[in-house]
Amino acid sequence: ADGYGHPRLACHPRVMYPASIGLPAPPPSAPMPTPVQALDSCSCSASGTTTLQPRITSASCEKLRLQIDYYFSDSNLEHDFFLRRQMDSDGYVPLITLSAFDRVREITSTRYPSESIPLLIEAVSKSNRVELNDTQTKVRRVGTWNMFVLQSFHV
Repeated sequence: ADGYGHPRLACHPRVMYPASIGLPAPPPSAPMPTPVQALDSCSCSASGTTTLQPRITSASCEKLRLQIDYYFSDSNLEHDFFLRRQMDSDGYVPLITLSAFDRVREITSTRYPSESIPLLIEAVSKSNRVELNDTQTKVRRVGTWNMFVLQSFHV
């Protein structure tokens, strides 16, 4: 397992095989099984670690953008006190928080919330209603975000 408890993976150009259950990578001449849906590529280093790069179709990226725009809309924030409690004093919500939302995970087809972070960054960067912070770790609505920050955060 890696440092996060996930199994190490043996790689084939487009398919992942859990090494923990003893499945070796097939020979190059073997027919290609269906690739894992949420992964664009899988690359192995000499140390045996695996890098996974999630991908998203343009249609799914648009769905994700619309979903994030909705989360930060007037009609949602008027009633969504959970999301408002996640806002810092500058109106930002951590991307890791949004990545755990069921609808986000459904759209991105990711197993672990952290895998959807690059997809969220891509979707948010295409929106004119929400914006990322300078470190691309948080998102807030553009413009009138301060009216939704709960009083306990005001200085």
